[in-house]
Amino acid sequence: MMPREKPGIWSSAPRERSPTEKANPLGVIPDGNDKNGKPHKLRLYSIASSALGDFGDSKIVSLCVKRLVYTNEQGEIVKGVCSNFLCDMS
Repeated sequence: MMPREKPGIWSSAPRERSPTEKANPLGVIPDGNDKNGKPHKLRLYSIASSALGDFGDSKIVSLCVKRLVYTNEQGEIVKGVCSNFLCDMS
Protein backbone atom coordinates (compact mmCIF):
# COMPACT_ATOMS: atom_id res chain seq x y z
CA MET A 1 0.00 0.00 0.00
CA MET A 2 1.24 3.50 -0.80
CA PRO A 3 1.89 5.79 2.18
CA ARG A 4 -0.43 8.50 0.86
CA GLU A 5 0.15 10.85 3.77
CA LYS A 6 3.84 11.42 3.03
CA PRO A 7 5.21 13.51 0.14
CA GLY A 8 7.31 11.60 -2.35
CA ILE A 9 7.15 9.23 -5.30
CA TRP A 10 5.54 5.82 -4.87
CA SER A 11 4.87 2.70 -6.91
CA SER A 12 2.11 0.27 -5.99
CA ALA A 13 3.65 -2.61 -7.97
CA PRO A 14 3.87 -5.87 -6.00
CA ARG A 15 7.44 -6.86 -5.13
CA GLU A 16 7.46 -9.80 -7.57
CA ARG A 17 6.61 -7.46 -10.46
CA SER A 18 8.68 -4.66 -11.89
CA PRO A 19 7.25 -1.16 -11.23
CA THR A 20 7.83 -0.49 -14.93
CA GLU A 21 5.54 -3.27 -16.17
CA LYS A 22 2.61 -2.27 -18.34
CA ALA A 23 -0.21 -0.42 -16.54
CA ASN A 24 1.75 0.34 -13.37
CA PRO A 25 1.65 4.11 -12.77
CA LEU A 26 3.88 5.98 -10.36
CA GLY A 27 2.11 7.90 -7.63
CA VAL A 28 3.42 11.34 -6.70
CA ILE A 29 2.50 13.43 -3.67
CA PRO A 30 4.07 16.91 -3.88
CA ASP A 31 5.50 18.57 -0.78
CA GLY A 32 3.43 21.20 0.99
CA ASN A 33 -0.25 21.95 1.40
CA ASP A 34 -3.07 23.09 -0.87
CA LYS A 35 -4.88 26.44 -0.56
CA ASN A 36 -7.06 24.95 2.21
CA GLY A 37 -4.04 23.92 4.28
CA LYS A 38 -4.44 20.20 3.56
CA PRO A 39 -1.61 18.02 2.20
CA HIS A 40 -1.55 17.75 -1.59
CA LYS A 41 -3.32 14.73 -3.02
CA LEU A 42 -1.80 11.81 -4.87
CA ARG A 43 -1.30 12.23 -8.62
CA LEU A 44 -0.63 9.27 -10.92
CA TYR A 45 1.82 9.40 -13.82
CA SER A 46 2.41 6.91 -16.62
CA ILE A 47 5.93 5.57 -16.92
CA ALA A 48 7.78 6.53 -20.12
CA SER A 49 10.52 3.89 -19.76
CA SER A 50 10.55 0.41 -21.27
CA ALA A 51 9.41 -2.54 -19.13
CA LEU A 52 13.02 -3.06 -17.99
CA GLY A 53 13.56 0.55 -16.96
CA ASP A 54 16.11 3.01 -18.27
CA PHE A 55 19.15 0.78 -17.70
CA GLY A 56 17.58 -2.67 -18.12
CA ASP A 57 17.55 -3.44 -14.38
CA SER A 58 14.03 -2.16 -13.52
CA LYS A 59 15.50 0.25 -10.94
CA ILE A 60 15.43 3.59 -12.81
CA VAL A 61 12.38 4.86 -14.67
CA SER A 62 11.55 8.00 -16.62
CA LEU A 63 8.40 10.07 -16.61
CA CYS A 64 7.40 12.50 -19.34
CA VAL A 65 6.14 15.60 -17.52
CA LYS A 66 5.18 18.95 -19.01
CA ARG A 67 5.60 21.85 -16.60
CA LEU A 68 2.24 23.60 -16.28
CA VAL A 69 2.37 27.40 -16.03
CA TYR A 70 -0.45 29.68 -17.16
CA THR A 71 -2.05 33.06 -16.49
CA ASN A 72 -5.55 32.90 -15.00
CA GLU A 73 -8.44 35.30 -15.68
CA GLN A 74 -7.24 37.62 -12.89
CA GLY A 75 -3.84 37.96 -14.57
CA GLU A 76 -2.06 35.86 -11.93
CA ILE A 77 0.57 33.31 -12.91
CA VAL A 78 -0.52 29.84 -11.81
CA LYS A 79 1.89 26.90 -11.62
CA GLY A 80 0.80 23.26 -11.67
CA VAL A 81 1.58 21.85 -8.25
CA CYS A 82 2.78 18.39 -9.19
CA SER A 83 4.35 19.10 -12.58
CA ASN A 84 6.46 21.86 -11.05
CA PHE A 85 7.34 19.66 -8.04
CA LEU A 86 8.67 16.99 -10.40
CA CYS A 87 10.42 19.37 -12.82
CA ASP A 88 12.13 21.18 -9.93
CA MET A 89 13.56 17.90 -8.55
CA SER A 90 16.36 17.67 -11.11
